[in-house]
Order: sequence, then structure tokens, then C-alpha cells
Amino acid sequence: MTIKPLLLSALCAFTLFAEPVIPFFQKSPAVDGVISSGEYAHAATFTLKKIKGRGEPTNATTVYFGRDKDNIYVAYDCKEQDMPNIRAQFKTPEERDNSVFSDDCIEFQFDPWNAPNRKEAIRQFIVNSNGILYDALGTDRWKDWDVAVKTSKSANGWQVELAVPILTVCGYTPTGAELWRLNLARNNPRLKEPCTMTGGSPKGFNSPENFLTYRSGEATTPVTLRTTSQD
Repeated sequence: MTIKPLLLSALCAFTLFAEPVIPFFQKSPAVDGVISSGEYAHAATFTLKKIKGRGEPTNATTVYFGRDKDNIYVAYDCKEQDMPNIRAQFKTPEERDNSVFSDDCIEFQFDPWNAPNRKEAIRQFIVNSNGILYDALGTDRWKDWDVAVKTSKSANGWQVELAVPILTVCGYTPTGAELWRLNLARNNPRLKEPCTMTGGSPKGFNSPENFLTYRSGEATTPVTLRTTSQD
């Protein structure tokens, strides 16, 4: 009896994972607070939903995200019918890590450990229309990262762009095999309309129902099959 290896990996590699892969940018976006035409053409794109399916949001929000080797890029296009009255009490960089979440704001929650039962694993980034940042590790708001943030305003809304450094935020260099949980959200305190990617749980943005899972990159594994035959 002989064993004949069929080295399928010499011909191809099979992607063994069902989760979607976070898009990889060949040309990184410019973080200037303005979502330019074509800048996020290859990004993952979502329209945020009101939590628990409570109809359409009064103001639509489109989000874009992807990564390069160094950063995760997230962009929000926040439509707004009442720009003169949006809540934006925090205005200066010195107000970082104050209660920015009480303003009209966007939120990016990132769990690089795929740990839905560990809220302390969530990296949290909240930005108001003035570009003031609140970042935290779990409930530790004194944990700061070197995040690039820019915003812009128009008569019909506001936009936010973030570049979140992968190595320092994750604590490791991703290989493509890691599962990342993401939640992109917006809060309008005047209308009491919290919105997330999934429109999931009203218990809080950090509830697992509000997250989606992505793989950190393209991860393929060579597959070797062996057959037995009689000689």
C-alpha cells in the first residue's frame, strides 16, 4: 500500500473562513474631514439603522471603513436637517475625554479580541461635529491613542474621518486570521435616535447585538489531501 499526497496547495489556496474581510486600501484615504468622490470606492459601506427597527432615521448616516497596513479608516457622512441647532458643546482639543457622547456624535467601537462578553475589551472612539474626541478602553477614559480625527460641516450635515492605529490599538500585528468585532453608530440626543450598523439592541451601543464581525485580512491556508491506494 502507498499513500499518495494530493498537494492542492500547489495549485490553489482555499479561504476557510465565512466572515467578511475588512477591505484593504491600496491608496489610503486622506484624513481631512471631507469624504471626497471615489475616496472610499473600495470601502465597506453601511447605512445606519435606528435601533430595534423603529422606522427610518430622521437624518441618514452613511459609514465607510477599511484598512491599510497601519490604520483602520472610518468615515461618516451625517445628514442633518437642523444644523444650526445641533448639540456641540465641546469645542477645544483640551476638552478631549469629556462627555462628548452627550453631543451630537458618532461612535466607533472596536474589539480586536472578538470577546463579546468582555466589554472591557472594547476600544471606544466618539467624535462630535467639532472634531473633539473621547477615546477609552472599556470604561477607562484616560486611555488615549494617537488617533487622527478631522471633521467638516455644511448646510446639510457634517462629516467625520478617523484613522485608528492598528498596532497600538490592537496590541498585536494582524495576520489576517483574527476576528474583529465592529460597531459604527451615531447618536442624536435632540431627537433621541441612536443608530447602529445592525439596528440591534437599545440596551447600549456596546451590546453584542450592535456589532458585526470581520476578519482582519485575507487569510488562506494551504490544504493537503491524501489518498490511499493498493499497489
